Amino acid sequence: MATDFKVVVSGATGSEGDWKRALDAETPRGAVIYPGALAEERIHQRGEKLGERVKSMLSVLGDEYHLLAVMWEGFRSRWLIRIQGPRGVSEIPVPAELGDGVAESGGIEDLERLKNLVLFGAGRQDLIFRRSS
Repeated sequence: MATDFKVVVSGATGSEGDWKRALDAETPRGAVIYPGALAEERIHQRGEKLGERVKSMLSVLGDEYHLLAVMWEGFRSRWLIRIQGPRGVSEIPVPAELGDGVAESGGIEDLERLKNLVLFGAGRQDLIFRRSS
């Protein structure tokens, strides 16, 4: 998928599924498939999907908001979203479970939580829906 934002993966570790894919892979004689490389590819794809969701959220804020990068910080088990807005660059930490949930299934509750994080990080708290108690 071609994107107009960077996806950076740092600290990718292979899951059990990555190890299984590596062991089951049909490769030319002597070729090695590394589970870490499969993990990086899988996480990169999630980052692209997460970034596309964030871009659509930013699009309603106007042309002055742009997604610059989606970064996976494996050592912190989180996503970091970097956006450019009228006040400069903002970095928005997103818990791994939330980012992965948005990328994998896009459930409405996860999307709402992400939208609130993005709006807050963009300095647009005025647009966050507040629930009455």
